[in-house]
Amino acid sequence: MQQARVISIYDKKTQKKVHLLTNNQTYACSTIRRLYKQRWDIELLFKRIKQTSQLSNFLGDNENAISIQVWCALIKDLLIKIVKDQLKQLGCRMWSFSNLAGFLRLHLSTYILLIKFLTEPEKALLCNNKDADFIQLKLFSP
Repeated sequence: MQQARVISIYDKKTQKKVHLLTNNQTYACSTIRRLYKQRWDIELLFKRIKQTSQLSNFLGDNENAISIQVWCALIKDLLIKIVKDQLKQLGCRMWSFSNLAGFLRLHLSTYILLIKFLTEPEKALLCNNKDADFIQLKLFSP
């Protein structure tokens, strides 16, 4: 019969004590804490992907089609996370991940610079007609 082990960790952010139950007797407490944190980060990633991507309806039925759709969802999640982190660095208001994903879905067909619009929407809309140096349009210039 294998013995269980309880590890208590104090979380400074929430100021709460967390108890972890494990049957591993050899790893140090810090290693088990790190493993639980990494597992929780993976759980949060899958939760975000399930909320923002429609992976319940696959566009194809073979392994390659499903793999491509999952990779696209992971890439989309990464790009949204990058935009969210840039907004945080600029000190802008914080968007929830699902709201930002929905907004970006609607914003894909516009020529307004994204970060500029998310930081100062009124200014970005007013300057939209004046700015001629859109990165999107530079792709097609000779």
